[in-house]
Amino acid sequence: MLSFFPTPYPDELMYSVFARYHVRSGNVSFKSTLQDLFGSEAIVSSIGFSSQLHALIQRLPKGAVYTADDFIDKHSIFPFYTPFLPQDRAKKIKDMLKGNQGRAVQMAIGIMAGGVCQKNRLYFCMECVSEDIQTYGESYWHRVHNTAGVFICPTHHSPLVAYPTDQLNRHGFTACPLIGLDKYKGQSILEDYESLSPKTKEMLLHLARDIQKLYSISDIPNLYKARTVFLTELQYSQYATPSGRIRQGMLHRQFELHHGNELLTLLESTIEDEFNWLSFATRKTRRTLHPIRYLLLINFVFGSLEELLNKTRRYHPFGQPPWPCLNHAADHFLKKVIDHCDVTICSDTRRPVGTFSCECGFVYSRRGPDRSERDQLRIGRIKEFGPVWLSLLANKVQHQTCSFRKIARDLGVDTKTVIKYAQLLQKDVAERSGPSQSKLKVKITKRDEAIFHSRPGHRRTQKYVNQRVNWELRDLETSVKVEAECKKILSDEMQKPIRVTIAYVGKQIGLQSLLEKHKNRLPVTMSVFKLYTEDIEQFQIRRVRWATQLLHNRNERILRWKIERIAGLRPGYSSLISDEIEAKILQYHYEQPTIQAVRDGGESHWIH
Repeated sequence: MLSFFPTPYPDELMYSVFARYHVRSGNVSFKSTLQDLFGSEAIVSSIGFSSQLHALIQRLPKGAVYTADDFIDKHSIFPFYTPFLPQDRAKKIKDMLKGNQGRAVQMAIGIMAGGVCQKNRLYFCMECVSEDIQTYGESYWHRVHNTAGVFICPTHHSPLVAYPTDQLNRHGFTACPLIGLDKYKGQSILEDYESLSPKTKEMLLHLARDIQKLYSISDIPNLYKARTVFLTELQYSQYATPSGRIRQGMLHRQFELHHGNELLTLLESTIEDEFNWLSFATRKTRRTLHPIRYLLLINFVFGSLEELLNKTRRYHPFGQPPWPCLNHAADHFLKKVIDHCDVTICSDTRRPVGTFSCECGFVYSRRGPDRSERDQLRIGRIKEFGPVWLSLLANKVQHQTCSFRKIARDLGVDTKTVIKYAQLLQKDVAERSGPSQSKLKVKITKRDEAIFHSRPGHRRTQKYVNQRVNWELRDLETSVKVEAECKKILSDEMQKPIRVTIAYVGKQIGLQSLLEKHKNRLPVTMSVFKLYTEDIEQFQIRRVRWATQLLHNRNERILRWKIERIAGLRPGYSSLISDEIEAKILQYHYEQPTIQAVRDGGESHWIH
């Protein structure tokens, strides 16, 4: 058990706390310090992430009130990554830091593969060091200064200074010195800081402040699945269509203009091709990105992290309750009496759909998000009319004091809806009381009947239903269309491959319902599908060949990871796909033209 342990200062790295312990303990070797702190000498010191925290907690002096969570949340750079990771992965990484799996933390976060502006040295601010000495009597390493992407002190607006690399020890700790720091003043993290444009300096300062905000907020929400909020703002700014499709070209151009190529190059976040990080950030949430890139997108869309957090906390696509009841038959029509709204996502447009249920039984829904108060008076679809509405309809129909058009206007629906429910009510009353006792008589004119039967989707007349269909002829005609469409899909080598399925082919030729509901009546067509439909492996092989050809056309190096990315292959694909990738790499490797110069008669001839 330790006889003492330094009190961590605000925003101090655990690395810095261990360094101060080493100095105060008087240990000659770092091995003795590691043995004191963790009970083991086989510890690799990490500037941003300290592991073996459970072992450290057990060795703290009696009366110490520190916890492993305190050390992680307040004295490591892990909170910089937490909001942008899936919650289950963030919890797993936290457990790794508490245990003995610290070496795998960076790989689990994704720093090894997608590191941006990685820092392998210690950095400090001259003004912060002076203030720390005056306040605490000693200086220490601040975590915000040693976070990736921070080039300027968010407090004093001055560029950070790099501590010499040769002073660091992977199995030891370097304390922030009290004196002699002036000689390092020339080793700024940005050698050409003065030559940067004022816009870039201002952007770097905003970024540092946003990162400092990440560390200062304890209850920051998880932003890994905040795409709905992003998408809404992009739709407002015309960077996305109402259906949720991102206008990537327009977004990329304006994003580069907003930040400037100088800043994006400095932050290793330039946008080079169609498969860049910005496309992934705005399409799906399955891929994690570096926090710096998330913060750049947040700055572009919202202006600052604080504004995004305010929107995320108060965000509701349909505003705050209560909402108005839109039942024309109720005495509380247009009054805000609905307290609950079920929000789902539309499978077609990916926009939020709100379902509002009133106590009168009236249930309606509409797609969001709402942009103004007037949108709350809009109905997308009526799911249930409820007893109040049906009772008023029955009363009006029974007395027949006005036309169906007038009833429809009074009840806020279409004339066809009134006719439909009037017939249903008549049928229901007749079944319950018998035809002879039914008092509800619905008089439907020929004009009303024409209106009702002309509605889209109405059942065909009995005469048409009974008409015999020549299925053999239809099967042959359909098979010709299907085969032509399948050949068209498979022959288009320039576009991204599309899998041949019954649903897709049927949609393209306008016969999706026929193909899906009457397979047993179309044997010839189904036999054609067997020739062209692909299983998952066949489709993946076609995507691999297309991706390889695309790289070859671009004159890019044909590497496995590039093929996997362009072909959209997830980890765990079969050995057959892996063999196809290797075969394609070897094929294009040996097909590269060799060029040699042959001198003949004093002239140079190039033979390809």
